[in-house]
Amino acid sequence: MPGALRSADLVAKMADYILSQHPSRFTAQTLPHDQSLLELGVLDSAGVIEFIVFVETTWDIQISDDDITRERMGSLDKMAALVQEYAAREA
Repeated sequence: MPGALRSADLVAKMADYILSQHPSRFTAQTLPHDQSLLELGVLDSAGVIEFIVFVETTWDIQISDDDITRERMGSLDKMAALVQEYAAREA
């Protein structure tokens, strides 16, 4: 994984994926980065699993089951931080 992963870039890529796969009332400009996508109704439980697979595949990481929690993955901002953490471990 070349170079540092910027949080804004990660969030943008994740938001693009979510909005393309799970149409909602949100746009790339209005999708909250700091709120639970599950609670907002953007993702359902199956969507969360698909999203995890997307993240793991896109950034070549394997997210531990212990990290699949609201505290670690509850928003786009939290997911970006988690991806950065995993990427740093792999570097």
